[in-house]
Amino acid sequence: KTFAFIEDGSRSIHQLLIIFEAITKNLDRT
Repeated sequence: KTFAFIEDGSRSIHQLLIIFEAITKNLDRT
């Protein structure tokens, strides 16, 4: 269960990084 929790957490962090990268790209485009 602990491993699954860590894996789920890293997946959320990865999604946040993708969102952050998309936001910064939009800022650069402006």
